[in-house]
Amino acid sequence: MQRNISLILKHVLELLSSSKATQTHVDAVYSRRCISFILRAVLGRLLGEPAQLDAAKELCSLLTNQMNMVTDAVHSAADSSNSAGVIQSMDDVISTQHVLVCALQELGCLVQGLSTTAMSLIQENLLDHVLSVLLHPAPAAQLLAAWCLKCITVAVPSQATPLIDRCINRISSLKSSGEAVGGYAHTLAALVGGVHQCPLGIPHAKGKVIAFIICR
Repeated sequence: MQRNISLILKHVLELLSSSKATQTHVDAVYSRRCISFILRAVLGRLLGEPAQLDAAKELCSLLTNQMNMVTDAVHSAADSSNSAGVIQSMDDVISTQHVLVCALQELGCLVQGLSTTAMSLIQENLLDHVLSVLLHPAPAAQLLAAWCLKCITVAVPSQATPLIDRCINRISSLKSSGEAVGGYAHTLAALVGGVHQCPLGIPHAKGKVIAFIICR
């Protein structure tokens, strides 16, 4: 099974790319729950630690591929003079949220299960893959990315403070982007919510800075 992780993930998550699986909000919710159950049953229970690390890497690659599709669709919509083309491009963007939600949920679960072993993933730019989803226009994708980042800091507590600093800096530099401000604000809230699970905690001054940024 370990040799076929990439194929399994691609096949299972492709089901969410079909418009037939997400015609209504209820359909989308149940489809995501079914796919999440499959991923958890396969990756979380049938694989050993080395294979789970490989699965996490595959999920990271999938996140980047999906966000590249989003970027291309947004650029196509901006360049299109046809209103129908713009609508189709934006529909394509929104439809990617279902794949991202399931991928991020499983990635967060894997990282929590791996605990400090997940440090090897962080050294391979795990955070960058997840942070990129914070710019997705769909709130569901942003919220799952924020939750996944919280899981990462709970598994590897030493990343909590650097990640908070990174979010604060990004909010300041991308304040003209509503998606960016919303995504990074969600992440700050999630990170603070997970501090009680981190034995190292965070510096007291960080809490004051976060409160100021969120409330202003």
